Amino acid sequence: MNIPGPEPVEPCAIWRLLTNGHTYDQIATLLHISKAAILKAEQDQNRRLRDVDPKLIADPIIRTRGAQ
Repeated sequence: MNIPGPEPVEPCAIWRLLTNGHTYDQIATLLHISKAAILKAEQDQNRRLRDVDPKLIADPIIRTRGAQ
C-alpha cells in the first residue's frame, strides 16, 4: 500500500506580492481589485497556512534570473 504524504502548498498571488514588499495600493492597481479584497485574501491565506508545516509552503520570494 502506498500512502501519500502531505501536499505542498502554493501561496496565492496576493500573499506572494505582499511578501515581496508590494504595497496594498500597488497590488490593487496591478490586479484591479479593492484593498478590502486584498486584505481578505491575505487573511484567508494566513488562515490556510496556520497549521501547515513550513517545509511544505512554497518559497514566496520572487527572485530575478540574475540573482540566483
